[in-house]
Parts: sequence; C-alpha cells; structure tokens
Amino acid sequence: MLYIGPARARSERYYRYQELAVSEIDPDGKNFPMFLNSLSGSQLRQLSRWIENLFGYGLTLSRSGGHISINLDEKGAASNLVDVGYGVSQILPVLAQIWWARERERPLWMGKNTIPTFLAIEQPELHLHPAHQALLADALVGEAALRGSSSRPNKVHFLVESHSETFINRLGQLVSQGKIKPESVNIVVFSPDDEEERITKVQVATFNEDGSLENWPYGFFQATVD
Repeated sequence: MLYIGPARARSERYYRYQELAVSEIDPDGKNFPMFLNSLSGSQLRQLSRWIENLFGYGLTLSRSGGHISINLDEKGAASNLVDVGYGVSQILPVLAQIWWARERERPLWMGKNTIPTFLAIEQPELHLHPAHQALLADALVGEAALRGSSSRPNKVHFLVESHSETFINRLGQLVSQGKIKPESVNIVVFSPDDEEERITKVQVATFNEDGSLENWPYGFFQATVD
C-alpha cells in the first residue's frame, strides 16, 4: 500500500543535495525533490512527458553548488516551482506517486502481475484549479485502466478521499465516454446520522452506463455529469 496525505510540503526555491537514494515518496511529499533526483535521466524524462501530456507542462531539475531546484517547462519557458501556483506544487508529488505506483520495481514476494498495487490519496484536489481537478481524474482513470505489462508491470488500484464535485463529475464523464467501466468505480459516501449522535452513515454510490450517479444521498451535491 502506497499513501500520500492531504498536506504536502511547501516548495522551496533550492533544496540542499543529499546523497540518498530515495525509492518512495513520503506521505507529506517532503522528500519529493530527492525522489526526483534519484530517478535515472530516462525515468525523469518519462515522468515529465507523462505529466506534460496531461497538464501541459514538464519537469526538469537544475543542480548547482550542492543544491537542486525543480523547474516547470511550459512551451519552452522554464520557471522555478516556487514561482508558479501553489496548487501545482501541491499536486506534483501526487502525480509522481501515481506514475511511480506503476513504474517502481515490485518486491520479489509479490510476483509478476498477480497482486495489484494500492495507492491511497487524501484530498488531492486541495489548492487545485477545477480544470486541473478534472485532469487529475483523467490521470487516475488512465492509470487504473491499464493492465500490467513487461514495460510497466504493476496493476494499480486507487483509493481517493475527495470533497470535489468537479472530480466526481469528471469520473462520471469518463464512464459515459467508455474510458472506464462503471463497475470499476465505487463512490463511498460518509455522512453523519440524522438520528444517532456519533454515528456515521456509509453509503455506496455507483455510476450507470451513462455516467450518472445512482444511490447518491440527497443534498450532498448535484448528482449529474451534465
């Protein structure tokens, strides 16, 4: 089980280089710069292309005087991570973790293509523009729909805590477009019980073939993908 939490570490203009091989991203994303630095050149380019195909910007690292800086490349222009929107710095560790869940080397005891990797993500939409929240759903569905292969061996299942109507509605749109099967997506809703204190109700909502939510609790938010 991989996990990344809701509050990721703030970005910095420079990070002091550490001679550490980092194979996993911390739940708070604090070691994200060292994770990027531990990737091979080929892996970093693959990650950058994957993010660029979704969000329109890639990643590069600059190394100077014992320090590392993270740059975003958009249409040929590079900007330090601290000079772009805060939401971008918060979502990058999440995107890297999504990508790495499939790319990382599996422990030998897991065998090949038998046990899926589970990635739990808390509130990935925090500080993120609604349009990017929808793109995040695209990223998750795109990865979840893939099966293990010799080049990307891990099958990944995602558990996402979200309060984003945009994110939920985008999932419905992707179902209606045939990008993912409705039975592959469950929405679990937790809400306080109207009659009993300290009791939480749990309801499971699903999408139909048209991408509309079924068994959605009244008043939570609009149950439509239009």
